[in-house]
Amino acid sequence: MLFEKIKYSVYVILIAALIAVMLFFTGCGGDSSKGPLDMDSVALASSLVKDVNYEGELLQVNIESVNSFLDIPEYREGYFFIASQATTDCFGVFEFKDAELAKAAEEAVELYFRDVADAYEKYDPEEANKVSEKSVLIRKENLLAFCVTDDNENAESIIKAAFDNAVPAEAEEDAESEDSQKEDSKENDETTETDSTQVSAPEKTYPVIVAGGDLSYSGFIGIIGNAAFEIYDYVESTAARYCEIVNYAADQLKGSANVYSMIVPTSAGITVPDAYQDQLMGSDQKTALSNLYAKLNGNVINLDLYDHLMENRDKYIYFRTDHHWTSMGAYYAYEIFCDAKGLLPISLDRRPVKDMGKFLGSFYYDTRNASLQATPDELIAYYPISNVYMTGKDSNGNDIKKEVIPDYSNYDISFKYNSFIEGDGDFRVIVNEDRQDDSSCLVVKESFGNCFAPYLADHYHTLIVMDYRYTSVNVIDYAREHGIDDVIFVNNIGMTRSSYLVGKLDTVVRG
Repeated sequence: MLFEKIKYSVYVILIAALIAVMLFFTGCGGDSSKGPLDMDSVALASSLVKDVNYEGELLQVNIESVNSFLDIPEYREGYFFIASQATTDCFGVFEFKDAELAKAAEEAVELYFRDVADAYEKYDPEEANKVSEKSVLIRKENLLAFCVTDDNENAESIIKAAFDNAVPAEAEEDAESEDSQKEDSKENDETTETDSTQVSAPEKTYPVIVAGGDLSYSGFIGIIGNAAFEIYDYVESTAARYCEIVNYAADQLKGSANVYSMIVPTSAGITVPDAYQDQLMGSDQKTALSNLYAKLNGNVINLDLYDHLMENRDKYIYFRTDHHWTSMGAYYAYEIFCDAKGLLPISLDRRPVKDMGKFLGSFYYDTRNASLQATPDELIAYYPISNVYMTGKDSNGNDIKKEVIPDYSNYDISFKYNSFIEGDGDFRVIVNEDRQDDSSCLVVKESFGNCFAPYLADHYHTLIVMDYRYTSVNVIDYAREHGIDDVIFVNNIGMTRSSYLVGKLDTVVRG
């Protein structure tokens, strides 16, 4: 009998030990990680901005400055917003490589909450109490999100919903690995007489655009129905010179300013109806862009717009009667910049918008085509959400504050693109009164930069827009003297084939 009891006890111990080992290796015990998760951090951060009520406006902390507030480990993706006024409201969304780093960050946020509460305790106990009683801090594996707001219950539900929708990161990696193994197996199994039968990755598919009429030409402008397209030809020598100039700027400003290159495809490379893509004269812009990108060195942060614009080619991203992109087209470029900079883009649905009315642009006035005249464009402008203004002078020379996008709805139908930063000019200086830092950006551009620049105004205290066609000020000297953080070269691809415009740019960069 005693032997049976001992035997039974041994069985129990062995089974318990086995269960403990299984729990350990399956990650079910204690705080063990089940593996990293992936979530849509941009969507969560955007929802916390749009759908949660805060006391005062929130401003995004630049990625370089996050650790000034939060002593957290390196993260894969993250966004941190704090109130622009004297309030404790804030939120953060972070993805880390693993759960251990996220836990360390969680402790850093808890310390931040204590510091903020202590700082407010003496002069605003209510705000200190908000941090103590209404803060939200949630960690799930490698994901971390937090929020301080009186609308804390809403914020908590939004975060939990996003975390619940997160997917295991290793699932994506395993799928990629499995696809790779299948591809390798397929290549090994195939017997072929030539290398030409190697399997290549499938091409991306984009929205289809149906032609609205036949193709005709008026000089170097192709017209299909009520839309016109300017013919573009790649010129190797001029393209190489353009990239040399941008490379020079990046080399000279290395360590003091980030240098970005944004080469904008024109409508001929994006929105030509599918049936005429192989018939329209000119060079293939995708190939041309690849050639240009290959010439930029490692000090240049290249902003490749092609895929994102092609993914949205069925939207109103280029004018039909003018050679420029629309405010919506420039927005998709702004999204690419935000991704490279680590900023959360301010979506179009959060922005004030104004329809300036009918607009006939350069293509119409170059061709006088009746189809273009019969169906003018609509000029729609999306505005910054911050308290911004453009510096200027009145007729007496006194300093005044001007609209970044003034109302040009009553101007002549041919003039309305000039509503963006009042059109071309040597310098435009835009100030964001909501930002209390010294962040600054210099946009070096031709006219394609006019409707792009207003999107940047929300993210910098000072935004300087320089049109190199109308100034002789040296970009390098200006950036150094004014402590510029970011320099963005914004040019349409047609500029990179113009020896005159490339020469003008060279005079303000290399002298």
